[in-house]
Amino acid sequence: NDQEEGYGRKEGDKLMRRVNIDPGYLDRSKIVLASTKNPGHRIYLGDGIHAEISLLYRRGSYRPLDYTYPDIRSRESLAMFNDARNLYLDLLKEAGP
Repeated sequence: NDQEEGYGRKEGDKLMRRVNIDPGYLDRSKIVLASTKNPGHRIYLGDGIHAEISLLYRRGSYRPLDYTYPDIRSRESLAMFNDARNLYLDLLKEAGP
């Protein structure tokens, strides 16, 4: 949140974000992202932070869910996440059993 605020700009009393940074992790089967927003499908982690599975890996690619935000479901984001998954799998192979 501090990083996003540092890149934001003020419009009156409102801070307008220029970047959206959602920490999270990926594994073979999913992308999990953290958020301060709390729709019913998210899991509370503590300190005002919630987690959600944003993408699932099926049929050769990460795929969005009904509630996945548009920027995460974009063609460019999916390509980036699939590339990151391939790098992750390569690193796992290098590390061995």
